[in-house]
Amino acid sequence: MNEETPQTDRGPAGPRLSELAEAAGVGIERRILHTLSDTLLRPGRAARAAFDRSETHVSQLKLFVALGGLMLSAAALFGAPLILNLDMIAGGDTQAARAYVTANGVAPETLDAALNRWLGVLIWPIMVLSSLCFVVALKLMRPSISWWGHVLIYLVATNATSLVSIPLMAARLHSLELFAVVQGLAYLVFYAHLLRLGASILRLRAGGLAGLLFLMLFVTIPAGLVGGVLQFGVAALIFDLHGLSMIDMMTAPQQAAETGVS
Repeated sequence: MNEETPQTDRGPAGPRLSELAEAAGVGIERRILHTLSDTLLRPGRAARAAFDRSETHVSQLKLFVALGGLMLSAAALFGAPLILNLDMIAGGDTQAARAYVTANGVAPETLDAALNRWLGVLIWPIMVLSSLCFVVALKLMRPSISWWGHVLIYLVATNATSLVSIPLMAARLHSLELFAVVQGLAYLVFYAHLLRLGASILRLRAGGLAGLLFLMLFVTIPAGLVGGVLQFGVAALIFDLHGLSMIDMMTAPQQAAETGVS
């Protein structure tokens, strides 16, 4: 009669998914999947887990940092314009702008690399400063919730938007116009999630939700201005460090046209 061979003698049938993930450095585990699914599909549950510091979910702040890194990587892969580059600053006639840079002894590629490097690093504090407008607006809607609680609510909505936005960056491979359209549609997730969070976490009724939507749409303007001004400010400093004037470069196409007419 053959006795059953103990598991320790036979060895395991194969590696577990979590073991393969850890070996690959991915670190996929059940709580990450819970966090991703709840953030995208059940924002109220994701926010409550963040409020309670639940061990079944990953921190929304950690998720924000991770998704931000993925977004920058996807932008670089697909050529999506997330941060300012030389052509974006130049606007219309990029050839005249690049000619200005070259005429002043700087290679356009060198300047572009410097813009990408420094703005890639400083985009984080720029995003934090621009997002304060939304956090303040949320605080006005429900002052009883702590400041950090409102930050977490904002992060849930932002992370859900990133989860939709990142794969849609592939649209840039088709055209810049299609990329702009699908990213605009992806941003609707942000407002939809804020409304769901307003109902479930802020406990707002219909009138309060309408006020929340109006307030969020309104603060989008100053938030965008803050982010844009800070990015252009950093870009102007980088130009100055290379002995260039960003204003002169932006007006170079007009000056070239006037020279051609005369």
